[in-house]
Amino acid sequence: MFMRNDYIQHNPTCADGKSGFLEFIKGFLSLGPQIDIIRLNGEDDMVYVFFKCTLKNDHVNKVCDIYRLQDGRLAEHWDIIEHNVEGVKSRNDNGLF
Repeated sequence: MFMRNDYIQHNPTCADGKSGFLEFIKGFLSLGPQIDIIRLNGEDDMVYVFFKCTLKNDHVNKVCDIYRLQDGRLAEHWDIIEHNVEGVKSRNDNGLF
């Protein structure tokens, strides 16, 4: 796996380490996510992925995952999530994504 054994997690619903990630991802995959990557970028040891996540219940989440790499492996993770944005009415014409 491309993850360090001492992987640090900043999402409060996920435990640290590989086992915490695997437990979290099993639950996440059960939601039937469709991921549409909007932007992916990296600089030095930091990478971010901004994406639209549509779940099988038709809820749409706006997500930005941020990763720190160490020795070519995922070492640390943060995320920013806006839940259920499918019904959001924008006050501008810029769109959510």
